[in-house]
Amino acid sequence: MRLAKWSLAALLAAGQTEVLDPSPARAEGLTLESGAASATNLSGKLFLTVGSANAAFEGETYAAARPVVVKKGVTYVALRFMAERLQGTLYPDPATGETVLFAGGVSLKYKPGSEQIKVDGAARKMNGAPYADRYVLMVPLTSIAQGLNLPLSVAGSSLVLQLRAPHSVPQAYFETDKASYKIGEPVQFTDLSADEDAAIVTRTWNRKQPAYFEPGDATITLTVKDRYGSVSSYSRTIHIEDEVLYTKETFDLLYAPVGQNIAVNGYAVKTMEALPYSYGTEGPALLRSSGPETVYEDGILYGDVATGPVRFLLHHKNSAGRNMKLAVLATNAGTTAATLTPGAAGAAGPTISPGQAGKMSLARYLSALASGEADQAITLEPGQNALLFANLQSLPAMPDGDVITFTGEVSSDAQIRYTVLMTTEGRDPIQALPNLPVLDPRESIVRGTFPGATRTFDYAEPVGNRMVKLSLTDNAADPFQEGTDGILNTVAVNSGNYGLLYSVKLRNVAPRTLIVFNPRGGMYAGAALVNGQTVTFSHLGAAGIQNEASVLYRTGNAEEEVDIAISPAAGSNLPFCLLFVPLPDTSGG
Repeated sequence: MRLAKWSLAALLAAGQTEVLDPSPARAEGLTLESGAASATNLSGKLFLTVGSANAAFEGETYAAARPVVVKKGVTYVALRFMAERLQGTLYPDPATGETVLFAGGVSLKYKPGSEQIKVDGAARKMNGAPYADRYVLMVPLTSIAQGLNLPLSVAGSSLVLQLRAPHSVPQAYFETDKASYKIGEPVQFTDLSADEDAAIVTRTWNRKQPAYFEPGDATITLTVKDRYGSVSSYSRTIHIEDEVLYTKETFDLLYAPVGQNIAVNGYAVKTMEALPYSYGTEGPALLRSSGPETVYEDGILYGDVATGPVRFLLHHKNSAGRNMKLAVLATNAGTTAATLTPGAAGAAGPTISPGQAGKMSLARYLSALASGEADQAITLEPGQNALLFANLQSLPAMPDGDVITFTGEVSSDAQIRYTVLMTTEGRDPIQALPNLPVLDPRESIVRGTFPGATRTFDYAEPVGNRMVKLSLTDNAADPFQEGTDGILNTVAVNSGNYGLLYSVKLRNVAPRTLIVFNPRGGMYAGAALVNGQTVTFSHLGAAGIQNEASVLYRTGNAEEEVDIAISPAAGSNLPFCLLFVPLPDTSGG
């Protein structure tokens, strides 16, 4: 028989994950005959046989367009046949030339001739490449088993694939704390949706609001979807009375969640009372590299020599027409061994959005600052080089037109030369360094070294018993840093104070005080660290941004101490200010 040439060893070479006793009786009492299988007592198992187009499932025999074959130790099956047995969907992707199998909530993408498979977008390597047999696409069986996490076993020339058991449809359901509400009264939603497999992956609400500001009936719908693609919806109607508990403005002041934007009177902020302005200067030197902001070739972007703590702010766009990598290189410039101790760091990108890169880099840096997360210390011998910051190194290469932003700190016990450079993907930056040109800024974008890159504000007097502001990055009461361009040895000004960290300590914040961030210069996407919690926010409208503010914190019913750390986010507009707003009295509500 043809089947006899396919030994157990050959099937194992095809990447099977489990070996059964080759005796047919071992397969749970099943008798395997004539290259086909009967599965009347084996729910959920698909039986395949090398050399045969027939397969058995749930007591039925099905015929594929092509038989199961083994080529160079790899077992191949017809993809369309498998899609039907898996109750999946098979469709082409014209843009990439791939064929997509979607089953069990997972997508598998194949391309004839390529050993790469994409499982939910993530690339993996198969044991063999798919091929077309008279318009029938044949793929490695193990790619389906592993991609969909299905057990696969071997018994002689027979293969057993354990398909997923039938799953229950999820049940969408929610409750509200009441059936009727006043205008502006908070509504509490409790999601009670259930799924036997705990497989719900998305929950989509329609008309769900924290409160309602128009009288009448409001119907809210919750739709849930599980990982198998099954969907369920549930609707509930609540009644909104004519009586007003809170206006929209008052409700937002009281209940808008942290990070959400609320309306403020941007014009009134101009003349609002300011907190007494005084600050101290401390912290690391800032090495800011954003000039040239747009990079057209491999080269050195910035460099300087420093001892002790250093903070980096890197913000660059790739316009070289090829994939590029951004890196920070440390060189021991002294005559004795030096130890470098990395601190908090946050990398973001590559992305086409400079604002998004700046926001996420800052947010990750602040989160690392709060948690104490950092890389391990490294020791450099005299003249030795090392690439710094694992999270920067691990970023994908920058496609043409994309931006990367990095914020991070390191401290050294000896003199270190730091070099910021960009090189073509695949080029070793350490080996390339001696031959790299120093790139001259082609735009009026800042680079330089600026000492004392943390400004400390300490307020012991009560804050929040009346509306006040703290204006930052305005180059008036809060002047821009002055430093030196480490390459040109000329005076540099840190326009915008990007990379400077503002540490604001409020020792006596009144009960029921709202603290918000108000952008004053235009579109802004950033982050702040408030009492150890990272808050992200965005103001991206084309107009009226000064009339928005992001909720950062609310004090409770007693005086509190509040610590705020904030830095201008790269890619955003300045200046900005913090507002301290007494909350409305709700004792009569």
